[in-house]
Amino acid sequence: MRRAEPETIYSYTSAANAVTFTVKPGEAFEVDTVPTCGRQFDSHTGAFDKEAESGINASTGCIAVEGAKAGQIVVVEVLDVQLHEFGYTRVGEKSAVVPSLALEGGWEETFKAVRIRDGFVEWSDRLKIPTVPMIGYIGVARPNEVLSNAHNGDFGGNFDIPEITSGARVHLPVRVDGALLHVGDVHAVQGDGEIDGAGGIETAALLTLKVELRERPKRFGNPRIETAEYIATTGFARPAEAAFRPALTDLIHWMADEFGFTPTGAHMLLAQVLEARVTQFVNPLYTYLCKVQRKFLAS
Repeated sequence: MRRAEPETIYSYTSAANAVTFTVKPGEAFEVDTVPTCGRQFDSHTGAFDKEAESGINASTGCIAVEGAKAGQIVVVEVLDVQLHEFGYTRVGEKSAVVPSLALEGGWEETFKAVRIRDGFVEWSDRLKIPTVPMIGYIGVARPNEVLSNAHNGDFGGNFDIPEITSGARVHLPVRVDGALLHVGDVHAVQGDGEIDGAGGIETAALLTLKVELRERPKRFGNPRIETAEYIATTGFARPAEAAFRPALTDLIHWMADEFGFTPTGAHMLLAQVLEARVTQFVNPLYTYLCKVQRKFLAS
């Protein structure tokens, strides 16, 4: 299986980034990611190479999708996420959602390194947290625009959604030929809200992915996510309610256009079974996820 190696990493998404890897629709391929800060781990100690830092949410190169044309959508299927054996998290006045807590006596930047093995994050000698591997950043390039990989929006980007894990399919709009996919920012686990700004447990990973191309639905809004159990839509804005509304609207459209509901029928059903939450409060725009279980779509 061909692999995209982190010889070139980008901390911004741009159509001007040099293509480092090209894939065909239907081809399974691997992406070797680095931690969000772009630093490499020492495989024996877990320490960082401090000279290799290159910004935030470093993506492994720029991946072109053969045959992708502006106006289509590219569906990125996550086949597998193999986590590195070390990870970290950190919190501080600048990164936390509640920096006012620093007023209780001062709050220095605090860093915590952990070992990841046998399906658990070893938080302490007594506490092990089950891993829920996820890809924080999956984005495509937009024409004439350069965005830091801290950003998210209709192009995807810094989702920070735990549902983007093995078995998920992420629908992204193709804005430039080739799509120019950027992938990185893997977390071993992340609580809702990403409240410390460091993505839960940041780590490196070996991803196995596959892409396909589809025609864009007429009422496709922000990126969509499918799993075996759910369909889900996304919104990106501040304040949080401004992110919730487009995510909910797009879910209603999806249900009406592909699952036979009237908009009113979809709206009424979702009032009973909708699952929705903010998955991160720390990016320039908040991420809202709206989802519904597939078992309700057959009604």
